Amino acid sequence: MVPTSGFWVPWLPFTLPQSFPFAYWTAFILDHFSRRLIAFAVFRSEPTAADIKTFFEHTIQAVGRAPKHLINDQGVQFNADLFTEFCKAKNIKQRFGAVGQHGSIAVIERFIRSFKEECIRFISVPLDLDNFRREIELYTFWYNVHRPHEFLKGLTPLVKYNTAPLTDSLCSGAPAAETMNLRKPTTIPRISMSPSSKADVIYLSSR
Repeated sequence: MVPTSGFWVPWLPFTLPQSFPFAYWTAFILDHFSRRLIAFAVFRSEPTAADIKTFFEHTIQAVGRAPKHLINDQGVQFNADLFTEFCKAKNIKQRFGAVGQHGSIAVIERFIRSFKEECIRFISVPLDLDNFRREIELYTFWYNVHRPHEFLKGLTPLVKYNTAPLTDSLCSGAPAAETMNLRKPTTIPRISMSPSSKADVIYLSSR
């Protein structure tokens, strides 16, 4: 989860607030094994634990299984009782990155760096939420389907995700013998959030 903006601003006290219209907050769910981006959500301001729980819960429902592990930072949303109890109820083991230690959540940190360098720096960040989501949707498609990864020995995340045994993936829950057929996503379904949430829509890559 990271504040996203097209602006460069200095540190406090001269900075702009990290909320709309000066910045969006974007949350990403990434499969650790394949590096595939599974889902993302956009928020007008810093989301609460309830917002992140709803996002994560809808993602699990759309994917059809819960992950065995969840690697996240020490953000208040992930430490909140509401979220930790939800993970326990789903038998999800949370792993927290070390505070102030670079590389403790290296995979998602590397994705966010790529997102900023390969997407945000090349666009004019729209003020319209739907247009901003569309920009992330386009980047998501390119990242999952066309972008080769050195860590994956030249494979794309979608190929790795769809050809590996499901138990090797953090989004696994099915027998190891079962694998997913490779499908090129043509649409990205949208799941509506609750009316009280600051995230209007979740975008999920189709399976």
